[in-house]
Parts: sequence; C-alpha cells; structure tokens
Amino acid sequence: LEDLTTDRQRIANRIATIQAGGGTNIIDALFDSVYYLSAVARDRRRVVILVSDNVNSTKPRSNQNHVVRMAMESETVVYSVKTVGEYMPVTMRIPTWAGGLIGKDDGSVSKIAKETGGEVIDAAVTGSLDTALGTAIMRLKLRYTLGYNSTNPSKDGSFRKIDVRLADRYGRADSDYSVSSRRGYYSSVEQVAAKASP
Repeated sequence: LEDLTTDRQRIANRIATIQAGGGTNIIDALFDSVYYLSAVARDRRRVVILVSDNVNSTKPRSNQNHVVRMAMESETVVYSVKTVGEYMPVTMRIPTWAGGLIGKDDGSVSKIAKETGGEVIDAAVTGSLDTALGTAIMRLKLRYTLGYNSTNPSKDGSFRKIDVRLADRYGRADSDYSVSSRRGYYSSVEQVAAKASP
C-alpha cells in the first residue's frame, strides 16, 4: 500500500484504509515482504513486522522453508505481533478446502520468526496491540550486529550454523536471559567469470 517512507503519518493513513476479511495467506505475504525489502532496501536494516492472528487459512504457493531461506540470505528479521483471531464462518473456510489442506510444512509463523532472529509477541499477553507493537519496536532498538571471520574458507553457498549466547557469568540461557538470533547463514558463492573461447 505504501512505498518505503519515513513519514509515519503516510503509513498510518494507509493502514487506516485496510479492511479485514477473507482468507489469510501469511506465508506468501511474508515471502513477498522479504523479497520486496531485499530488492528495495539493499543497504538498510530489513525487518518485517507481521500483525496477524498467525492462522494461515489459505494454501500458500510458498512454504516456511522458502521464507526462512530468503530471509537469511537477505538478512531480514521477521517479528510477529499476534492478535486475537476471530471465529471464521464455514463459508470463509471453503476456499481452503477447495485448494487442498494446509500442511504443517506450509507455514509456522513462530518457526519463521525464531529462525530469522525475531520473535512472536502476543498482544493478549501484553494487554493491547499498542503495547505489543511498542515491545517489538523496543526489541529492534536493542538489536546488535555481531561479526566474525569463519574458519571455513569455502564459498559454496552452504548453510553455516551459528549459536549466539552470553558468557557463563551472565547466567543460564532462557532462565536468566534470552537471546534472539538467526540460526545461521548461507555462505557466499564464488563467482567465476566465464573464459572467452579462442
């Protein structure tokens, strides 16, 4: 609805025009969002904040693995502000039945968020949508960028797992502190120029 802008009022005006209804295709929406940001915001920090009940009600063309891979390759983090869903009448669910069942591998917002270094913030737990959005924005302000030189010199496009945690003196992970980070990255691929034939 709106190109990238720093004008918050323009964004608010566009959001105000949205009418909720119909089926939800979260996985394809996330895929398209990550793709869009990777194309138009190459030199910027890329974050997608999904505001949804996280219930995928239509069969996606893509799946969560495609979303995670594209997000990792473009260094895009996915956050979810989970809202309280509404009961969907049976007539709204028919397109899902006609298009086939939604498989467990089609999409899990919590898995996508976790693997890209984001998280799901539940508005029902925080008390309001405003508080949940504020929490997501606060988390973004607390993010750090860490870098290191890999001991693996291969440029083969393979997946490299990383594990980010604090030193023992800070306590135990998930009880004394929590770290949200992506689970790894894909190594760059060496491009070799084709030699001209004689």
